[in-house]
Amino acid sequence: RGVTEEQVDPDDFMAATYARAMAHRQPLYAAMARNWGVTVKADDVARVRSAADFTELVAAALEMRG
Repeated sequence: RGVTEEQVDPDDFMAATYARAMAHRQPLYAAMARNWGVTVKADDVARVRSAADFTELVAAALEMRG
């Protein structure tokens, strides 16, 4: 928009693009969390060491949610 490729600061471009993308996605992520999200404790996440641990953590959270 009125600037050449050489005039674009890559850091400024990425910061602006990222902020705009997150603003667009935030309500979508909030809806997903509201409908399908689970809550886990940080100390439980810290103990995850494998994909199987992660699966067990999420499965336990789903069971608690009902």
